Amino acid sequence: MKRKRPDSSTQNSAPKAASASRTALSLREATVLVRPIVRWLLRSGVSYREFAESLKIVFVQEAYGELVRDGEAEPSCSALSLRSGIDRKQVRAIQAVEATPDAVGESVHATPRSIQVHARWLRAKPYVTLDGQAKLLPRIGPDCSFERLAHDVSRDIHPRALLDEMMRLGLVRLEGEFVIRVPERNEPPHPPNQPMALVVSNMEAHLATAIDNLSGARSVRLEESVCADGLNARSVDELHIKACEKWREFSAAITSEAGSLASLAPDPNSLPCHQVRLGVYFCSVEIPSADACGPEGAVLRSH
Repeated sequence: MKRKRPDSSTQNSAPKAASASRTALSLREATVLVRPIVRWLLRSGVSYREFAESLKIVFVQEAYGELVRDGEAEPSCSALSLRSGIDRKQVRAIQAVEATPDAVGESVHATPRSIQVHARWLRAKPYVTLDGQAKLLPRIGPDCSFERLAHDVSRDIHPRALLDEMMRLGLVRLEGEFVIRVPERNEPPHPPNQPMALVVSNMEAHLATAIDNLSGARSVRLEESVCADGLNARSVDELHIKACEKWREFSAAITSEAGSLASLAPDPNSLPCHQVRLGVYFCSVEIPSADACGPEGAVLRSH
């Protein structure tokens, strides 16, 4: 099939044109947006190496969507490489993994070394007992030790640093000069990723709305906030309680309105159906300033 190339005269409303200054500004601000995500990943045992590997997949997927939106019906590997910045060999590898869902790609996704060590401990014969239990390992030693196990996985990281990271994550504990593997916790009654999935869906929707508004990809959607400076800790707590009360009132009203609209007879010309997500958040941070809570009281700003 001959691939269709985008025609600038027939493209749909495109985002604002890129420029050197706009590109630099976007990159700089993106590092601010990603900080909470990096903080969350570090607390979860995910390092830059693993995140960077997964980001390649995201860049290729999003580049595909952008090219299709620009009018290219079947983006080529070269076009994906050019738009995403990922070399063609890796683009092909990512596409191959996506084409075979059963081979969820360890070749593309990197597993944190701490998790690799924890898993190998229970798989490799030198480190398990006859009944398949993880042995208690000396911290240091040439054979059947934690040092040797760590080197089996990687020699890029010092075993002591890897041990400290695994202790932080609760994967092992140290008793004297011996390292003990902590078994994986039993699965709770409800999948542990349910709260995480909800938070991720909310944040993805919020960020997508803001980015679409900034880039002009579609008509501007509601994305507002109010900022108040000069509050003390007690005032923040009281304001949070009041915000929760108002949100319950508002969410009940908007849910009722959405239900009424959904109950109307469907219009065949309105397909496809749409999902709407509307939410709020409450964030407070300490301002390290002597006059942050001055006598003039709170200063309100709308964004």
